[in-house]
Amino acid sequence: MNVALLFDASAPSLGPDYGYAVLRLVLGTGVMQSRQTHTRVSIGDILTWSHRSDPSYPQLLSRVYSPLRFDRLHRIRLRDAMADSTIFCWLLQAINDETADAMDHALKHTEGYLGATDVSFGDPVQLHFFRQLLPEFYRFRGSVASILYTGGSNPDPDIAEKEIIEDSGMSVRYEDIGARKTMFDQYTDLEYFQRIEYVLDVASGLEGISGETVSELALTLEEIHPHLFNILAAAMRAIHTSQTEEDLAQAALSGRRFLEALANYWFPAREGLINGRKVGLQQYRNRIWAYLTDAANSADPPAIDRVPALGARLEELVEDFNAGLHAKVERQRMERSFIGLLIWLDAVIRLNPDAAVRPYLAYEFQIMAYWEKLAKRNFG
Repeated sequence: MNVALLFDASAPSLGPDYGYAVLRLVLGTGVMQSRQTHTRVSIGDILTWSHRSDPSYPQLLSRVYSPLRFDRLHRIRLRDAMADSTIFCWLLQAINDETADAMDHALKHTEGYLGATDVSFGDPVQLHFFRQLLPEFYRFRGSVASILYTGGSNPDPDIAEKEIIEDSGMSVRYEDIGARKTMFDQYTDLEYFQRIEYVLDVASGLEGISGETVSELALTLEEIHPHLFNILAAAMRAIHTSQTEEDLAQAALSGRRFLEALANYWFPAREGLINGRKVGLQQYRNRIWAYLTDAANSADPPAIDRVPALGARLEELVEDFNAGLHAKVERQRMERSFIGLLIWLDAVIRLNPDAAVRPYLAYEFQIMAYWEKLAKRNFG
């Protein structure tokens, strides 16, 4: 789930540089350092002030700060701060209830802390204020903090920020997040995020996989290629609403299409042999095997010993989805196949998280079109 930690930017103890002050407070809890899972963080002011002249402004605020299942808001403090101050937010993406509760408990007596609430990107108001308007600043994975930037270089890193993070006991790296949330990003509409919410809701209800795993997968799938969610949503809908064998066959087809798309993104087709196997367009299994080998070899530390088991599980998944296309299968069996797919995918991503993401892949067409248009305008 996504959880917003809210602060009153005018609290005296936070001072004029309240961004740095809140960074110290949040990392000073030690909660993020204790997690081994992946969390992405968006940070900034909640920009509702420009709507104050709108007669429906109170209703807007109610929508912005409207918990669905995680409500740790200090409502009186929040109400007072909304009247004459700026609300500053740390949005933690893909955390579980236990982590959110631990963070809230550690901060609840802090001056300026206004509480925490879950945020749904499937809600148009919360999508706008918490996802579209808040820039992404950090990725936390255990004791490693990535400071995020976009554009292929980071020429002017904030040394004070780096020192604060290192003082909290974390190591710091810099990570290019590509063209996500730039003008080239075409995956910003409400319907797209509602499909993600649907996948999360259905997958989290399947027995054998945790909601935390599914939520963390959602972050990385978006960074491999957002189109993967369209395929998963089609599969989940076919399973969830299945009434006939054809419905389940459609789910199986989506499962195979998902693996084919993954192969295209991770290891595009090429001529010749890799490890004695063809890696052309039709050989998507071989291309995933090739990706597994490359990712394992470049992992830190190398993990080539994990490739045979991951490859064998891939072969089983392919057979499961092919069987669903050509034979009668029960809904429970197809559910187990998709649970297996998600668990396998989680393991493959953990093999080498850096190798898995493709920060510019989904936006190449828009970027190339922009530069071609710019070149024609400047050079004819």
